[in-house]
Amino acid sequence: MSRKTLTILAGMLAALLCALWWKGRAPGGGRADVPESAGRLLAGVDWESLRAVVLEEAGDRIRLERKDDVWRVAELDGYPADFERLRRLVQALDELTPGPVVDSGEGGLADYGLTEDSDPRPSVVTLEHAQGVTVLRLGARRQPRRPEDLWGPPPGRFARVDEGPVVLLAEDLPLVQSNPQTWWDRGLLAVEPETIEQIRVEAGGESFAIERTEDGGFGVVDGAETDFADASGAKRLFGALRNLRADRLLTAEDLDQEPWPEDPRLVEARTADAVYRVWLGGAPSESPESRMVRIEMEANAEARPEIRTQAERTGQQAEGRTFGIPAYLVNALEMDRGAVIQVREPEAVEDHPEAEDTEDAAAPESEADQDRARMVESSE
Repeated sequence: MSRKTLTILAGMLAALLCALWWKGRAPGGGRADVPESAGRLLAGVDWESLRAVVLEEAGDRIRLERKDDVWRVAELDGYPADFERLRRLVQALDELTPGPVVDSGEGGLADYGLTEDSDPRPSVVTLEHAQGVTVLRLGARRQPRRPEDLWGPPPGRFARVDEGPVVLLAEDLPLVQSNPQTWWDRGLLAVEPETIEQIRVEAGGESFAIERTEDGGFGVVDGAETDFADASGAKRLFGALRNLRADRLLTAEDLDQEPWPEDPRLVEARTADAVYRVWLGGAPSESPESRMVRIEMEANAEARPEIRTQAERTGQQAEGRTFGIPAYLVNALEMDRGAVIQVREPEAVEDHPEAEDTEDAAAPESEADQDRARMVESSE
Protein backbone atom coordinates (compact mmCIF):
# COMPACT_ATOMS: atom_id res chain seq x y z
CA MET A 1 0.00 0.00 0.00
CA SER A 2 1.38 3.32 -1.01
CA ARG A 3 2.30 6.09 1.39
CA LYS A 4 -0.35 8.34 -0.15
CA THR A 5 -3.10 5.78 0.52
CA LEU A 6 -1.94 5.36 4.12
CA THR A 7 -2.04 9.10 4.64
CA ILE A 8 -5.58 9.34 3.31
CA LEU A 9 -6.79 6.46 5.48
CA ALA A 10 -5.15 7.96 8.60
CA GLY A 11 -6.86 11.29 7.94
CA MET A 12 -10.24 9.62 7.48
CA LEU A 13 -9.79 7.68 10.74
CA ALA A 14 -8.87 10.84 12.66
CA ALA A 15 -11.90 12.65 11.27
CA LEU A 16 -14.18 9.74 12.23
CA LEU A 17 -12.83 9.63 15.80
CA CYS A 18 -13.27 13.38 16.20
CA ALA A 19 -16.84 13.13 14.95
CA LEU A 20 -17.60 10.35 17.44
CA TRP A 21 -16.10 12.37 20.31
CA TRP A 22 -18.07 15.49 19.39
CA LYS A 23 -21.25 13.46 19.12
CA GLY A 24 -20.80 12.24 22.68
CA ARG A 25 -20.63 15.75 24.12
CA ALA A 26 -24.43 16.21 24.12
CA PRO A 27 -26.49 13.82 26.31
CA GLY A 28 -28.87 12.97 23.49
CA GLY A 29 -26.01 12.19 21.15
CA GLY A 30 -26.60 15.22 18.90
CA ARG A 31 -24.12 17.95 18.21
CA ALA A 32 -24.32 21.15 20.25
CA ASP A 33 -25.50 23.98 18.05
CA VAL A 34 -24.34 26.79 20.35
CA PRO A 35 -20.62 27.63 20.77
CA GLU A 36 -18.92 27.76 24.14
CA SER A 37 -19.56 30.78 26.31
CA ALA A 38 -16.83 33.06 27.54
CA GLY A 39 -16.06 34.68 30.90
CA ARG A 40 -17.56 33.77 34.26
CA LEU A 41 -20.73 31.73 34.54
CA LEU A 42 -22.18 34.04 37.22
CA ALA A 43 -20.88 37.31 35.80
CA GLY A 44 -24.17 39.06 36.56
CA VAL A 45 -23.89 38.62 40.34
CA ASP A 46 -22.87 41.65 42.40
CA TRP A 47 -20.79 39.80 44.99
CA GLU A 48 -20.04 42.93 47.01
CA SER A 49 -23.74 43.40 47.80
CA LEU A 50 -24.54 39.72 48.36
CA ARG A 51 -27.08 39.52 51.20
CA ALA A 52 -28.39 35.95 51.10
CA VAL A 53 -27.48 32.49 49.79
CA VAL A 54 -30.18 29.83 49.63
CA LEU A 55 -29.16 26.20 49.07
CA GLU A 56 -31.60 23.47 48.05
CA GLU A 57 -30.60 19.85 47.73
CA ALA A 58 -32.69 16.66 47.65
CA GLY A 59 -35.76 18.60 48.77
CA ASP A 60 -34.03 20.22 51.79
CA ARG A 61 -33.48 23.95 52.02
CA ILE A 62 -31.24 26.26 54.03
CA ARG A 63 -30.96 30.04 54.00
CA LEU A 64 -27.75 31.88 54.91
CA GLU A 65 -28.41 35.58 55.31
CA ARG A 66 -26.43 38.63 56.30
CA LYS A 67 -27.84 40.58 59.26
CA ASP A 68 -26.02 43.21 61.34
CA ASP A 69 -22.87 42.47 59.28
CA VAL A 70 -22.93 38.84 60.45
CA TRP A 71 -23.82 35.86 58.27
CA ARG A 72 -26.43 33.70 60.01
CA VAL A 73 -28.29 30.42 59.55
CA ALA A 74 -31.99 31.26 59.40
CA GLU A 75 -33.04 27.69 60.25
CA LEU A 76 -31.02 27.81 63.50
CA ASP A 77 -32.67 30.95 64.92
CA GLY A 78 -30.08 33.21 63.32
CA TYR A 79 -27.05 31.45 64.76
CA PRO A 80 -23.79 32.73 63.17
CA ALA A 81 -22.77 30.81 60.07
CA ASP A 82 -19.37 29.27 59.42
CA PHE A 83 -17.94 32.25 57.55
CA GLU A 84 -14.85 30.43 56.26
CA ARG A 85 -16.99 27.70 54.73
CA LEU A 86 -19.30 30.31 53.20
CA ARG A 87 -16.31 32.20 51.83
CA ARG A 88 -15.07 29.06 50.07
CA LEU A 89 -18.49 28.47 48.54
CA VAL A 90 -18.79 32.05 47.27
CA GLN A 91 -15.27 31.91 45.84
CA ALA A 92 -16.04 28.65 44.04
CA LEU A 93 -19.24 30.14 42.60
CA ASP A 94 -17.47 33.30 41.49
CA GLU A 95 -14.74 31.29 39.74
CA LEU A 96 -17.12 29.04 37.81
CA THR A 97 -16.39 29.17 34.11
CA PRO A 98 -19.06 28.11 31.63
CA GLY A 99 -18.17 24.91 29.85
CA PRO A 100 -19.49 23.90 26.44
CA VAL A 101 -23.13 24.79 25.82
CA VAL A 102 -25.07 21.59 25.18
CA ASP A 103 -28.58 23.05 24.82
CA SER A 104 -30.02 26.50 24.20
CA GLY A 105 -32.45 25.96 27.10
CA GLU A 106 -35.45 25.48 24.86
CA GLY A 107 -35.13 21.70 24.61
CA GLY A 108 -35.91 18.91 27.04
CA LEU A 109 -34.34 19.99 30.32
CA ALA A 110 -35.30 16.65 31.85
CA ASP A 111 -32.52 15.05 29.80
CA TYR A 112 -30.06 17.06 31.87
CA GLY A 113 -31.70 16.51 35.26
CA LEU A 114 -32.76 20.15 35.48
CA THR A 115 -36.51 19.81 36.12
CA GLU A 116 -38.33 19.53 39.45
CA ASP A 117 -39.45 15.99 38.64
CA SER A 118 -35.94 14.84 37.78
CA ASP A 119 -34.54 11.95 39.80
CA PRO A 120 -32.48 13.06 41.57
CA ARG A 121 -33.81 16.58 41.77
CA PRO A 122 -31.43 19.37 40.77
CA SER A 123 -29.46 21.25 43.39
CA VAL A 124 -30.35 24.94 43.42
CA VAL A 125 -28.27 27.93 44.55
CA THR A 126 -30.18 31.21 44.86
CA LEU A 127 -28.12 34.38 45.26
CA GLU A 128 -29.78 37.61 46.45
CA HIS A 129 -27.84 40.79 45.73
CA ALA A 130 -28.28 44.43 44.79
CA GLN A 131 -28.76 43.64 41.10
CA GLY A 132 -31.57 41.17 41.77
CA VAL A 133 -31.83 37.41 42.25
CA THR A 134 -29.68 34.90 40.38
CA VAL A 135 -30.59 31.20 40.33
CA LEU A 136 -28.05 28.49 39.50
CA ARG A 137 -29.42 24.97 38.92
CA LEU A 138 -27.08 21.98 38.99
CA GLY A 139 -28.42 18.95 37.17
CA ALA A 140 -27.23 15.45 36.37
CA ARG A 141 -23.61 14.40 36.65
CA ARG A 142 -22.04 12.83 33.59
CA GLN A 143 -19.64 10.11 34.59
CA PRO A 144 -16.15 9.98 33.10
CA ARG A 145 -15.28 7.46 30.46
CA ARG A 146 -14.20 4.00 31.52
CA PRO A 147 -10.45 3.25 31.58
CA GLU A 148 -10.83 0.70 28.80
CA ASP A 149 -12.62 3.21 26.54
CA LEU A 150 -10.38 5.10 24.17
CA TRP A 151 -13.01 7.71 23.43
CA GLY A 152 -16.13 8.84 25.29
CA PRO A 153 -18.04 11.84 26.62
CA PRO A 154 -16.11 14.18 28.92
CA PRO A 155 -17.14 14.13 32.61
CA GLY A 156 -18.89 17.04 34.30
CA ARG A 157 -22.21 18.32 35.59
CA PHE A 158 -24.94 20.08 33.68
CA ALA A 159 -25.91 23.55 34.91
CA ARG A 160 -28.19 26.42 33.99
CA VAL A 161 -28.26 30.04 35.20
CA ASP A 162 -31.74 31.57 35.34
CA GLU A 163 -33.36 30.92 31.92
CA GLY A 164 -30.10 30.70 30.04
CA PRO A 165 -28.55 27.83 28.08
CA VAL A 166 -27.51 24.49 29.57
CA VAL A 167 -23.75 24.18 29.97
CA LEU A 168 -21.50 21.34 31.04
CA LEU A 169 -19.33 22.28 34.03
CA ALA A 170 -15.99 20.53 34.24
CA GLU A 171 -16.06 20.55 38.07
CA ASP A 172 -18.77 19.90 40.64
CA LEU A 173 -19.60 22.06 43.68
CA PRO A 174 -19.34 19.82 46.76
CA LEU A 175 -20.08 22.72 49.13
CA VAL A 176 -23.69 22.97 47.95
CA GLN A 177 -25.17 21.22 51.01
CA SER A 178 -28.53 22.05 52.56
CA ASN A 179 -28.00 20.45 55.99
CA PRO A 180 -28.01 23.23 58.66
CA GLN A 181 -25.63 21.21 60.85
CA THR A 182 -22.87 21.75 58.29
CA TRP A 183 -23.20 25.54 58.29
CA TRP A 184 -23.18 26.84 61.88
CA ASP A 185 -19.98 28.29 63.31
CA ARG A 186 -18.47 25.78 65.75
CA GLY A 187 -15.72 28.08 66.98
CA LEU A 188 -16.56 29.54 70.41
CA LEU A 189 -13.44 30.99 72.02
CA ALA A 190 -9.87 31.44 70.83
CA VAL A 191 -7.90 32.98 73.72
CA GLU A 192 -4.12 32.73 73.49
CA PRO A 193 -2.55 31.53 76.78
CA GLU A 194 -0.01 34.36 76.95
CA THR A 195 -2.80 36.98 77.00
CA ILE A 196 -4.46 35.51 80.10
CA GLU A 197 -3.49 37.26 83.32
CA GLN A 198 -5.53 35.25 85.81
CA ILE A 199 -7.84 32.22 85.93
CA ARG A 200 -10.29 31.55 88.75
CA VAL A 201 -12.14 28.25 89.22
CA GLU A 202 -15.29 27.76 91.29
CA ALA A 203 -16.55 24.24 91.92
CA GLY A 204 -18.42 22.55 94.73
CA GLY A 205 -18.56 25.68 96.88
CA GLU A 206 -14.79 26.13 96.77
CA SER A 207 -12.57 28.26 94.57
CA PHE A 208 -8.94 28.83 93.69
CA ALA A 209 -7.10 31.21 91.39
CA ILE A 210 -3.80 31.21 89.47
CA GLU A 211 -2.14 34.32 88.08
CA ARG A 212 0.74 34.97 85.74
CA THR A 213 3.78 36.44 87.50
CA GLU A 214 6.13 39.12 86.19
CA ASP A 215 8.87 36.57 85.51
CA GLY A 216 6.58 34.55 83.24
CA GLY A 217 5.76 31.91 85.81
CA PHE A 218 2.58 31.22 87.78
CA GLY A 219 1.54 32.05 91.30
CA VAL A 220 -1.31 31.20 93.65
CA VAL A 221 -3.74 34.02 94.44
CA ASP A 222 -4.61 34.37 98.14
CA GLY A 223 -3.09 31.00 98.96
CA ALA A 224 -1.21 29.81 102.02
CA GLU A 225 2.51 30.43 102.35
CA THR A 226 3.19 26.80 101.54
CA ASP A 227 1.00 26.81 98.38
CA PHE A 228 2.68 27.00 94.99
CA ALA A 229 1.42 26.63 91.39
CA ASP A 230 2.37 23.46 89.56
CA ALA A 231 3.84 24.74 86.27
CA SER A 232 2.58 21.82 84.19
CA GLY A 233 -0.98 22.01 85.53
CA ALA A 234 -1.08 25.82 85.22
CA LYS A 235 0.06 25.71 81.58
CA ARG A 236 -2.69 23.22 80.73
CA LEU A 237 -5.30 25.37 82.46
CA PHE A 238 -4.16 28.60 80.75
CA GLY A 239 -4.09 26.88 77.35
CA ALA A 240 -7.57 25.34 77.57
CA LEU A 241 -9.33 28.30 75.91
CA ARG A 242 -7.03 28.48 72.90
CA ASN A 243 -9.40 26.50 70.66
CA LEU A 244 -12.78 25.92 72.27
CA ARG A 245 -15.03 24.43 69.59
CA ALA A 246 -18.46 22.82 69.77
CA ASP A 247 -19.70 19.74 67.99
CA ARG A 248 -23.37 20.06 69.00
CA LEU A 249 -26.03 22.68 69.58
CA LEU A 250 -28.26 21.28 72.31
CA THR A 251 -31.99 21.75 71.79
CA ALA A 252 -34.71 22.28 74.38
CA GLU A 253 -35.54 18.57 74.07
CA ASP A 254 -31.91 17.69 74.81
CA LEU A 255 -31.95 19.82 77.97
CA ASP A 256 -35.21 18.22 79.12
CA GLN A 257 -33.44 14.88 79.11
CA GLU A 258 -30.13 16.23 80.42
CA PRO A 259 -30.94 19.07 82.88
CA TRP A 260 -28.39 21.79 83.41
CA PRO A 261 -26.85 21.46 86.93
CA GLU A 262 -27.84 23.99 89.62
CA ASP A 263 -24.21 24.59 90.64
CA PRO A 264 -22.07 24.17 87.49
CA ARG A 265 -18.32 24.47 87.49
CA LEU A 266 -17.21 28.00 86.55
CA VAL A 267 -13.87 28.85 84.93
CA GLU A 268 -13.24 32.59 84.59
CA ALA A 269 -10.26 33.88 82.61
CA ARG A 270 -9.19 37.54 82.68
CA THR A 271 -7.12 39.33 80.07
CA ALA A 272 -6.23 43.02 79.77
CA ASP A 273 -9.27 43.54 77.51
CA ALA A 274 -11.98 41.10 78.56
CA VAL A 275 -13.34 38.49 80.93
CA TYR A 276 -14.24 35.03 79.60
CA ARG A 277 -16.57 32.76 81.58
CA VAL A 278 -17.13 29.09 80.86
CA TRP A 279 -19.69 26.98 82.76
CA LEU A 280 -19.29 23.20 82.61
CA GLY A 281 -22.20 20.80 82.92
CA GLY A 282 -22.34 17.04 82.64
CA ALA A 283 -21.99 14.64 79.73
CA PRO A 284 -25.10 14.09 77.55
CA SER A 285 -26.18 10.45 77.58
CA GLU A 286 -26.24 10.34 73.78
CA SER A 287 -22.71 11.75 73.61
CA PRO A 288 -20.66 10.61 76.63
CA GLU A 289 -17.46 11.89 75.04
CA SER A 290 -18.64 15.52 75.20
CA ARG A 291 -19.55 18.02 77.93
CA MET A 292 -22.39 20.52 78.17
CA VAL A 293 -20.95 24.04 78.15
CA ARG A 294 -22.20 27.63 78.31
CA ILE A 295 -19.96 30.62 77.63
CA GLU A 296 -19.89 34.37 78.11
CA MET A 297 -17.49 37.14 77.13
CA GLU A 298 -17.46 40.64 78.64
CA ALA A 299 -15.19 43.32 77.19
CA ASN A 300 -13.70 46.05 79.37
CA ALA A 301 -14.68 49.66 78.77
CA GLU A 302 -11.15 50.46 77.53
CA ALA A 303 -10.86 47.34 75.37
CA ARG A 304 -9.74 47.57 71.77
CA PRO A 305 -12.50 47.91 69.13
CA GLU A 306 -11.89 44.43 67.73
CA ILE A 307 -12.28 42.92 71.19
CA ARG A 308 -15.57 44.74 71.73
CA THR A 309 -16.78 43.47 68.34
CA GLN A 310 -15.75 39.96 69.30
CA ALA A 311 -17.59 40.26 72.63
CA GLU A 312 -20.74 41.38 70.85
CA ARG A 313 -20.51 38.48 68.42
CA THR A 314 -19.88 35.99 71.22
CA GLY A 315 -22.89 37.34 73.08
CA GLN A 316 -25.11 36.89 70.03
CA GLN A 317 -23.64 33.46 69.47
CA ALA A 318 -23.91 32.09 73.01
CA GLU A 319 -26.90 33.88 74.52
CA GLY A 320 -29.21 31.28 76.06
CA ARG A 321 -27.51 28.41 74.23
CA THR A 322 -25.91 25.23 75.53
CA PHE A 323 -23.19 23.55 73.50
CA GLY A 324 -21.79 20.07 73.38
CA ILE A 325 -17.98 20.28 73.38
CA PRO A 326 -15.62 17.30 72.95
CA ALA A 327 -14.34 16.21 76.35
CA TYR A 328 -10.68 16.38 75.28
CA LEU A 329 -11.05 20.14 74.75
CA VAL A 330 -12.34 20.80 78.27
CA ASN A 331 -10.42 18.20 80.30
CA ALA A 332 -8.01 20.87 81.50
CA LEU A 333 -10.93 23.02 82.71
CA GLU A 334 -12.10 20.10 84.88
CA MET A 335 -8.82 19.72 86.79
CA ASP A 336 -9.24 19.84 90.56
CA ARG A 337 -7.25 22.10 92.88
CA GLY A 338 -4.63 19.48 93.65
CA ALA A 339 -3.67 19.18 90.00
CA VAL A 340 -2.88 22.91 89.78
CA ILE A 341 -1.83 23.93 93.29
CA GLN A 342 0.59 21.91 95.40
CA VAL A 343 1.73 22.30 99.01
CA ARG A 344 5.37 22.69 99.90
CA GLU A 345 6.35 20.69 102.98
CA PRO A 346 7.97 22.82 105.72
CA GLU A 347 11.71 22.22 105.99
CA ALA A 348 12.80 20.21 109.02
CA VAL A 349 14.81 22.28 111.57
CA GLU A 350 17.74 20.33 113.03
CA ASP A 351 18.89 21.11 116.56
CA HIS A 352 22.55 22.10 116.70
CA PRO A 353 23.70 22.44 120.41
CA GLU A 354 26.04 25.30 120.91
CA ALA A 355 29.64 24.21 121.31
CA GLU A 356 31.03 24.71 124.75
CA ASP A 357 34.26 26.59 125.41
CA THR A 358 37.20 24.40 124.42
CA GLU A 359 38.92 24.97 127.74
CA ASP A 360 35.82 24.00 129.67
CA ALA A 361 35.10 21.14 127.36
CA ALA A 362 38.62 19.64 127.55
CA ALA A 363 38.69 16.46 129.68
CA PRO A 364 41.36 16.26 132.45
CA GLU A 365 44.40 14.20 131.54
CA SER A 366 44.74 10.78 133.17
CA GLU A 367 47.78 9.84 135.35
CA ALA A 368 49.19 7.67 132.57
CA ASP A 369 49.07 10.63 130.24
CA GLN A 370 50.85 12.77 132.78
CA ASP A 371 53.64 10.13 133.25
CA ARG A 372 54.19 9.91 129.47
CA ALA A 373 54.41 13.69 129.28
CA ARG A 374 57.08 13.79 132.07
CA MET A 375 59.12 11.05 130.32
CA VAL A 376 59.12 13.07 127.09
CA GLU A 377 60.29 16.16 128.92
CA SER A 378 63.12 14.31 130.74
CA SER A 379 64.37 12.76 127.49
CA GLU A 380 64.60 16.16 125.92
